[in-house]
Amino acid sequence: MTGVQTCALPICFPVTIRKARELANRLIGKYQQELLYYSTFSVNDKNFMATDIISAIERYRSLLKTMKKNGDVDEYNKQRPTFNSYNNRFKGLFNRPTE
Repeated sequence: MTGVQTCALPICFPVTIRKARELANRLIGKYQQELLYYSTFSVNDKNFMATDIISAIERYRSLLKTMKKNGDVDEYNKQRPTFNSYNNRFKGLFNRPTE
């Protein structure tokens, strides 16, 4: 034994989580901006853009579900209320489930 530790899971794992969270947060910001933009539309325009709006909601949701699935429950629970607030902006039109 040399006493030198190579890049084993306990050392590398926190770096991977940090990088995953950074990427997820950048994507979440993009989806939030997109949903905020759509929320300014008239009801008719929102209905016209329904596919794009629902896709943005579901892309955002998929990031949260990926966090939860991969065991990052603390980050999932931190992000969930914000997701639900963006999702609820379209509640009367599309009735997407909350997280």
